[in-house]
Amino acid sequence: MNNLFNLNLKYFTLERVNIFYYSFQNREILKRHCKEYFISCLSAQDLDKAYTYKLPVLIQRTIASKALTRLILSNYLNNKRPVDITIQVGQYGKPFIPNSTIYFSISHCETAFLMGVSKDDELGVDIENLKGYSYHHLVDMVLSVEEKKYYQSMPIELQEQTFLSFWTKKEALLKANGTGIKDNLNQLDTIKLFNKQYRPQYWCREIVIDKDHQAHVVGKYINRGD
Repeated sequence: MNNLFNLNLKYFTLERVNIFYYSFQNREILKRHCKEYFISCLSAQDLDKAYTYKLPVLIQRTIASKALTRLILSNYLNNKRPVDITIQVGQYGKPFIPNSTIYFSISHCETAFLMGVSKDDELGVDIENLKGYSYHHLVDMVLSVEEKKYYQSMPIELQEQTFLSFWTKKEALLKANGTGIKDNLNQLDTIKLFNKQYRPQYWCREIVIDKDHQAHVVGKYINRGD
């Protein structure tokens, strides 16, 4: 994966998943990487999608996200040319490679791209950046009864992080299941769900990036290996 390290891509392993992180925060570097590395990796369809946006920064983030997905997958597919990799999406938008046992999930926010890849488990990843917002108006809609109690027990300065911790767990779980975001998120209790006594087929880990981001990966066992 040496070609990826030229892009300042962070790489580490959690459980049975390889995690990749790329920062969008330096606009000049992002612009240069798009020009020198990313555009050549994309299909005409990818580029058409990117250029539906009007703002240059949104175009660049889209190009970077799609190109990084292909560049990373190339390393798991015998260094197949990124532009030649076929990526399809399921009914609810989950991306996959046809006739492959490589599982992957991607997420991005205003400041970062995140991707998880596994040869063992279906997975989902989600990343959000902390902005100093209050999510109090969303608590009843998103959090379960027990999650809400935990959220309300936290000091005000930690409530945004706590809310986004629950949010990223839920979104990562739904991505792992291939179902996408649902309306009844408050019926999904991650406190109970990730207790192995109740759901031994799942595992969940926080992805520690920095103090400005909250992220999680959820795996759904396909090949237990035990």
